[in-house]
Order: sequence, then C-alpha cells, then structure tokens
Amino acid sequence: AARAGEAAGAAGADVQAKAEALDAAKAAVRAEEALHGSTEAETQQALQEHKGHETRTSEIETLLALADGAAALGADASARLADFLAAQRAEKPLVVAVPSAFGLAPDARSQFDGLVVDSATKVLRDALAEAQAAVDAGAQAARNAEAELLGAWAVLDCARDRAAAAESALSAAKAALAEAQSAHKAEAAGIKAASERLQTALAEH
Repeated sequence: AARAGEAAGAAGADVQAKAEALDAAKAAVRAEEALHGSTEAETQQALQEHKGHETRTSEIETLLALADGAAALGADASARLADFLAAQRAEKPLVVAVPSAFGLAPDARSQFDGLVVDSATKVLRDALAEAQAAVDAGAQAARNAEAELLGAWAVLDCARDRAAAAESALSAAKAALAEAQSAHKAEAAGIKAASERLQTALAEH
C-alpha cells in the first residue's frame, strides 16, 4: 500500500508540474501572439509607406514628362506644375512665372521663359531623385519587415506546438494519476479485506 501511495503521490506531483508547464507554454503563446501582431502592423505600415513613395515618384515622373514636352502646356497642367513647385518650397517668383512660361511653345519662349523652365525642371529632377531614393529605401525596409514578420510567425508556430505538446503531456499525466490512484485504492481495499478475513479467522478460534 505504501508503494502504491508513493506512486499516486508522484503521479500527482507530475500532474502539478505538467500543469505549470502548460501555463508557461500558454503564456509564451500569448506573448508571441502580441509580438506577431505588432510586427504585422509594422510590416503593413512599411508596405504602405513604400507604396506612397512609389505613387509620389510616378506623379513626379508625369510632371517631368509635361515639363520636357515639346508643346505649350494648358492651364491645368501649368497649375499642377506650379502647385508642385510651391509644395517643394521653390522660390515664389519661379512659381508665379511657371504658367506663362510653360504656356508657350518652346520656340516661342523668351530667354527668361527658358530660365523659368530650366529652373522648374531642375526642381522636378531633384525631387524625382529624392523620391526614387525613398522608393529604394522603402523597398529594403519592406523586405526587412516581411522577413521579420515571417520570423515572428515561425516563432509563434513553435510556441503553439510547445503548448499543444504540454497539453498532451498534462493529459497523459492526469491519466497516469487516475491509474495510480485506482491501483492505490484497489491495494488498500485488498489489504482491508485480508485484514477482515484474518480478524474473522482469529475470532473463530
């Protein structure tokens, strides 16, 4: 009976240890889920910023194509150029002169108009170079973010596997405990029955 009791006690301690291990594994899963969530948000932000840089680059390329065109620009196109230059904090006289200079065909422009066109085109080219650099940097940042997200997912997946294994181990430990307790009870019942038979035998003599 003592051995069966010890086995049941050991099985109970094992269940407690396995339960604590499962709690720790579940806590690790929660922590990795939080990390994965924040990493996913950062990745989405990096991708959105990269897309924004690409859109800006495309817009500047369109304006530059207009500025380099061989025809006079209409009022709308000239206004777009002027607005962009203003946003780039170009000198106000340049911004003001853009509609009239670009409103003329290249062969009809004065020397001053040519200077305005050249200055505006330089601002556009500088802005394009800056935007392209941002696209390149953003592409690298997006790749890095996606790699980090993939790594976070792998770590989370492993944490979930460990939690599942810990849950299985706990179930097995509980089954072993039930078996040990049953054996202990059976052994105790057997000893009691034997004792009662002995007492009866002694009483008969």
